[in-house]
Amino acid sequence: MLPLFRKGLCCALLLSFSSYLSAQSFFTGTIYLDKNNNGQRDAGEPGLPRITVSNGTDITLTGNNGQYQLPATGRHVFVIKPAAYKTATRKDGMPAFYQPIQPTQTSGYDMALYPTPVKKSLHMALIGDPQVNASDDINHFQNLVIRELYPENPDAIITLGDLCFDGQEILPAFKAALAVTGKPVYNCIGNHDISYEKTDYKDAAAGYEAVFGPAVYAFNEGPAHFVALNDVFYLGQKNYTGRLSPENLTFLKNDLQQVPREQLVVLYMHIPIDELENRQELFDLLAGHDRVLCVAGHTHTNYRTYYDRAQGWKGKYPLQLLVAGATCGSWWQGEHDAMGIPQAMMACGSPKGYWWLNISGNDYQLQFKASQYGKDYQMNIWAPEQKYEWDTLRNMTAQIAANTIIANVFAGSEKTTVQLQIDEGNWLPMQRTEQADPYFAYIIAQEKKGYYPTKMSSGYGDAEAASLKTSQHIWTLPVPAKLTPGLHRLKIRATDPCGLDAVSYKVLYTE
Repeated sequence: MLPLFRKGLCCALLLSFSSYLSAQSFFTGTIYLDKNNNGQRDAGEPGLPRITVSNGTDITLTGNNGQYQLPATGRHVFVIKPAAYKTATRKDGMPAFYQPIQPTQTSGYDMALYPTPVKKSLHMALIGDPQVNASDDINHFQNLVIRELYPENPDAIITLGDLCFDGQEILPAFKAALAVTGKPVYNCIGNHDISYEKTDYKDAAAGYEAVFGPAVYAFNEGPAHFVALNDVFYLGQKNYTGRLSPENLTFLKNDLQQVPREQLVVLYMHIPIDELENRQELFDLLAGHDRVLCVAGHTHTNYRTYYDRAQGWKGKYPLQLLVAGATCGSWWQGEHDAMGIPQAMMACGSPKGYWWLNISGNDYQLQFKASQYGKDYQMNIWAPEQKYEWDTLRNMTAQIAANTIIANVFAGSEKTTVQLQIDEGNWLPMQRTEQADPYFAYIIAQEKKGYYPTKMSSGYGDAEAASLKTSQHIWTLPVPAKLTPGLHRLKIRATDPCGLDAVSYKVLYTE
């Protein structure tokens, strides 16, 4: 056996504690090369050395014959897949990188790997908060997301939690919807996926794990290292907080010992790190890694932000947090369109959608994709118009943007540059402003007036509270006073070092 990593100790140290070892129970298995692709180890199929295996806390490397041994703790054992290998596909369509630990089984936890060329670049889909609660929602998800993934041919799909809306009985059906893509899907647990009947945080993931496997795991793909964490710390009685458990932190510490400093590390979890109670502990563990991207869901809003030394980050380059919105938008709420799909705009003013993560070497770019729209739909523009005669409510909501041009850049961040051109004039810088999105305010105003929800649609809940929410990706510019009365062409462009390069147009009316 090669070293066992547990709480920072290597096997050589553990061997000196014979009393400790004698008190432990272990399970064993083999990671092997499945030459004939039949999913079982046959004569002549060699074990693979130096493959990383974990029980969710401890990590070990296989020996020369592919065998490993781990303490019998946790609910699963899993292989941390090297980039030069792929796993089989389970009967349920998910990657076969894990096995459930059986109480009476101490050996035979074998897992197959298959050689594959190491990709130099990756195209991966990031799916935030599907939050399906009925078969209707699964149909919406399939029509909005799954069908759009087919032609993109992603290397893998990562979900970011809240796969269901408290009802775990729907999880197998949702898993089947993911599996139909035919691509590796790596899932993450959210607060609506946990088992609320449990009382201990260690057991809260049991129902989710029975369907999707371990909630905490890692794998290598192409040039990057990926880690799924469970930061939904259950407090009991349907209460939770954003916190990484000691077991999460120990696993991450042990896992990162196998990752080169310069390799891109992608952490994905449900609750954004800006809501973590022990974020600094996470940053301390990551201090030896220069390029880190954190991806989360949970808020049903899009935003991107950066952490540097002023916020406790110790890496060579700033850490970026992407909060990837929700594929269900605002919980599948809002008026239904002609196809029966809820409008469900997010409170930040972004349409429901998902993100693409494109990796090359140790660098990456991000792109937001609005469901049902083309790739170039990256912003909404609000500008003064002629007064409406029929839809007079539009005139009332226009007051929040009186004499102001507003651009909501869905993928914008503090590093985004937004500029405005009127007619063929000079480019003018727009200012980033945290405020309510005018189109979302218009939708809420309609609901407050009782215009909808109509039959078979659902409203946005607390409309008053929703209308006050601010967006982090809005840019504004007052209408220049020198413009002649009449109609003018607006052109707005948004650029960003993380891959955003978008242009949109609007007609401006001045009196």
